[in-house]
Amino acid sequence: MAFIIKDMNADGDAYVIDLKKNVFTFIPDFAPVPITNSVDTELGQTYVAKSTGTQTDIYQLYRSYQNTSPILWQSKEIDFGNPSITKKVYALYMTFKTNVFSFPIIFTKTSTDLSAKVYYSTDSGAVWTVMSGTSTTNENKWIKGKWTPSSTISTSKIMFKVDVPSTDAKIWINDIGVEFRPIHKRVI
Repeated sequence: MAFIIKDMNADGDAYVIDLKKNVFTFIPDFAPVPITNSVDTELGQTYVAKSTGTQTDIYQLYRSYQNTSPILWQSKEIDFGNPSITKKVYALYMTFKTNVFSFPIIFTKTSTDLSAKVYYSTDSGAVWTVMSGTSTTNENKWIKGKWTPSSTISTSKIMFKVDVPSTDAKIWINDIGVEFRPIHKRVI
């Protein structure tokens, strides 16, 4: 883990970076400022220190799960390598799990239903349309899900997003694939 403090003299806002998973998380009021670099112990504890001028206060950071903000994953505009050709998009496939385990804290097992939380947009994100698809089970294993639009999408580019409210914020995404076919028009 790495911690990047936004402003050492003004607020305690920070970005926490999980280097193993390549995940950035913004945390407002992360720690009192100004603070020292963080120190991790062999037991998974993280400490920072703050000097008040007459003494040094040491703080332990607690890594407990917080339902404070929604999960939103959004893709860039996907043109499948050729923006000038129309494609028919049939489905989105995603491998995911909904029970998150993290060192050193094990989160409570709960499931997140993704059946109506996957969307697509063909107009650069101005309008999002829900896709129908897979619900989850209450197990901590990878699930292969499939989401389909109400009818086949004809477009030159597309975006996808997964929008999960904060009360359900427990999901890991391993990979995403799109089922599509390029449409080549005949020139007469």
